[in-house]
Amino acid sequence: MDLSVGRLIAPFEEAAAIAFERRGLLYAPEWRKCADNIAQIDIFNLASVNAFIEYISKVEKRSQATNLRHLPTHVYDVWLPFDFEPTTEPEISDGYWPVPLLSSPRLLAELDQIRGLSDLDIGRVPSGYELMRNNPKEFYKSEVQLDENTMIQWVWQGLHDAAELSVQHSAPVLASE
Repeated sequence: MDLSVGRLIAPFEEAAAIAFERRGLLYAPEWRKCADNIAQIDIFNLASVNAFIEYISKVEKRSQATNLRHLPTHVYDVWLPFDFEPTTEPEISDGYWPVPLLSSPRLLAELDQIRGLSDLDIGRVPSGYELMRNNPKEFYKSEVQLDENTMIQWVWQGLHDAAELSVQHSAPVLASE
């Protein structure tokens, strides 16, 4: 799953703007004018994200899915750099898949909550992560192998970095498989 921080591509930008404005909220002009590619962050695939969410459910001591609402849950997710609560159902679509509209500031708060509950040293940058961020071509040539705990740290770190950059640059984030 890739996290793209920057101006949303069509059809996501227009759909997100319409959904946000339907709520009576302003889709900020700077979100349409921000850089296209502030960052690309690889958090592997839906399986790695699912393992992360399952881990969170365990640390929350829940038998069902987590009650944290700003984590990635679909093939596509969009976070905006604005503090708001998501609806219970995804608000937009790419034409085929439902796409939740989420909040970067609230994602950061949820990730801090996860760090406080976890015993995995979440927040420590896993081996290979900096290479992925600084030199993606070399990262993809490398044969990084992660155990499950390191993968959970990796997904947390990627989500945290994307949300932090989103807030710093007033830019949306698109997660896509």
